Amino acid sequence: MTIDTSAAQAAMVSKETSINTAVTAVIAAALSCVIFRGHSSIVALSPPVGGILGILPGTFNFTLLVTLALTLITRRRVRSGSCPPLARGVRRGIGGALPANLIGRAIVLAAVATLVFVTLGAGGVWLATRLSALPIEWSFLSMLGFYVVYFVFLSLVVTPIILWRALAD
Repeated sequence: MTIDTSAAQAAMVSKETSINTAVTAVIAAALSCVIFRGHSSIVALSPPVGGILGILPGTFNFTLLVTLALTLITRRRVRSGSCPPLARGVRRGIGGALPANLIGRAIVLAAVATLVFVTLGAGGVWLATRLSALPIEWSFLSMLGFYVVYFVFLSLVVTPIILWRALAD
């Protein structure tokens, strides 16, 4: 009986993405509680990194650290034989364009994720407040919800990229 390595790899990526996303949701909620607890009114786009703009350093740091940790864990699993590597020369998704050097990979992915996600997140909130679809001042629960949803979405996008790239190392 042979094991379909692509199915084993896909199952690992799916499982690890689910776990990382759940952990990310808890951490985002906890950090939001620490940062915004006791505030009844928070200006959503307050400078320099108040309100939702805390996603700027948060996105970079999250992506950098998750890239380092998950890549090292995945490499260890591949070496131990608990997960098969991708076949030589095979690249899955956009992760194949990332550098082979782990530190370079983490920095590049963190910079790109920050540029894309912060622009979309903050730009979307800015536009929604200008169109009066969202209020300028948010409650603690609104801010908590934004941070959890934002970082869950970020995790759902970057985790598979990180894992598939790590399987190709």
